[in-house]
Amino acid sequence: MLLVDRARRQLGLPQQPDADDAKNTWSFTGNPGTGKTTVAMRMADPLFRLGYVRREHLLVSVTRDDLVGQYIGHTAPKTKEGWKKAMGGVLFIDEAYYLYRPDNERDYGQEATEILL
Repeated sequence: MLLVDRARRQLGLPQQPDADDAKNTWSFTGNPGTGKTTVAMRMADPLFRLGYVRREHLLVSVTRDDLVGQYIGHTAPKTKEGWKKAMGGVLFIDEAYYLYRPDNERDYGQEATEILL
């Protein structure tokens, strides 16, 4: 998809309307132990070589604890800090599904998700 996008751009052809969203946000799903994390972490290099990432070998890996605060007003700065560290590279959220916990109304994972989106 990225190679086709790049070729279309070089030839001056129109891109798909949602191409920017699709190439910048990926989700790797599957059973534990199938290599999702390994594949995601290795994507930084090809993205750099194709010109989609500005900084070579920059992959910032974060978890829920790096993004979600424990009190009101703490999540936004933590999430923005992780995002800023990854600017120009790849932000990898390991086990991102833990950001959303609907069973706890005082959880701030949804706020982190909204900031990232």
